Formats: sequence, structure tokens, C-alpha cells
Amino acid sequence: MKKRLFASTLAIALLFFLASCGNGSEESNSGKDSPLTEKEVEELYATPEKFKGRSVEILGVVFSEPERDGDGIYFQMWADPVNSEKNTVVSSSDSDLKLHDGDYVKIVGTVGKPFKGETLLGEKITAPTIFADSVDVVTYQEAVAPAIATYEFSDLSQTQLGYTVSIKKVELAERETRVYVNVQNHGSAAFSLYSFDCKIVQDGKQYDEESNFDADYPEIQSDLQVGASTDGIICFDQINNSDFKIVFEAGSDNWDETINPYTFDVVLNQ
Repeated sequence: MKKRLFASTLAIALLFFLASCGNGSEESNSGKDSPLTEKEVEELYATPEKFKGRSVEILGVVFSEPERDGDGIYFQMWADPVNSEKNTVVSSSDSDLKLHDGDYVKIVGTVGKPFKGETLLGEKITAPTIFADSVDVVTYQEAVAPAIATYEFSDLSQTQLGYTVSIKKVELAERETRVYVNVQNHGSAAFSLYSFDCKIVQDGKQYDEESNFDADYPEIQSDLQVGASTDGIICFDQINNSDFKIVFEAGSDNWDETINPYTFDVVLNQ
């Protein structure tokens, strides 16, 4: 609701505001050679006028469909996608830019004159404006939960009766743990492995799957026919950068087959 209120109230005002400011070249000065630090980016949302003319790099998510005219494209983004906060107004001269509501982006540009507006409820809004030199669409991982450590495996695989489960990669992030899984069915019957039945055990603590609907990660297919394979990412809460165990419960449609849990001891920092 908050997102849509901003979008419906400010879209036209933003279009005229940014168009009247031109392409932002008059906003640049020698300070552009001094990019905003991480601390200054935080201060930008309290006192945006203080940083006019400075260069900046910001990651975030677009909310509402961008507006376009002959001079470029204009849109709003949350620089804090998790909490839908830090509204940022962006202008780009690239009219052909393919950008939509919900896209995660990395913006590099120059801070302009702060935008001041008002919602339908009369709430006053002040937001930084960025005249973008570049706008790149990025992944959820890059914008919200970049990997702190990444581990790839070529031999972390187990097979029972022709049913193979493999761990290809593990990414440890500040907000989550991502386990990249491959499943192959070369057995005699349909094979079932459900991500919600997967558990991580580390330092005496158990972690269940944590679905991340915002990320739209590829999911493993739960019911796999003979000869088929599937790849996906299973998410868990953030864990420590140390060894852990992961257990996959699975089964087949052949009731005469006994399939034990696939249990992996994942060794990190070898």
C-alpha cells in the first residue's frame, strides 16, 4: 500500500521535476571525483542537499513502472529493499533502457537537487535525486544479499538405487544461506525430494528451509520422473562460516525400495 501510494501520487510530479532539471550536467562539479562513502550514503537520506554534485553508487529495487519522455526515463527506487525505505528518485537519459517495477538495479551517477513532494494523505516527502550515468539491472543476490563467502563442490554427491543428489555450491550471505542442489533420477520409479524436508545442522542448532519469495530463486522440482533432472536453490537462515551437516529426506514411488536420508558433511575452508 505504501509503495502504491508513492507511485500514484508522485509519478507525474517526478516527471516534470526531473525534466525541468535537464540531464544533470549542471549539477556536476569537482566533487564528482569524490564518491560518497558508505556512511555518507546513509546521511544522504537525512540531508540530501548536503551532497549535491557528488558521485554515488546505490543498489536498490524499482517500485512502480518508470515514466518516460523524449529526454529519458525517470523512476523511484528503494535503496533499502528489505524494509521498503530510502526512497530515491532517479533520472537517466537512456530512453531505451529496459526497466520495470520490481527490478533490482545498481545506479552510478551524480546527486542532484532534492525532490520535495506530498502524498495523498498530505505527508511531506523529501527524497534524494540521482542523475544516472549508468543503470544496470542486477540480481536479488547482488542488491540485497551478496555472498560473503562462496564454496563450490565437484564431488559432493550421493547416489542410492540410481537416484542422485548433489550439492554444487554454497553461498553464505548476511541475510541467508543458499544451497545449490542438483537432483537426477536414473532409478526405476518417480523420485520425490521436497525442499521443506531439508535440514542444516551446525553447532548443535537445526535450520529449516526459509522461503524467499522476493528473490524468485529457481526451485528444485519435487517430483522427478525417471530420466529427468532438476537444479535449484534452497534457502536457509544465515549460518556461521564453518562446517555443517545437511540432510535431505527423499523417497521413490517404488514401495519395495528403501531410500535412506541423503546426509552430507559440508566442509568449508579446506
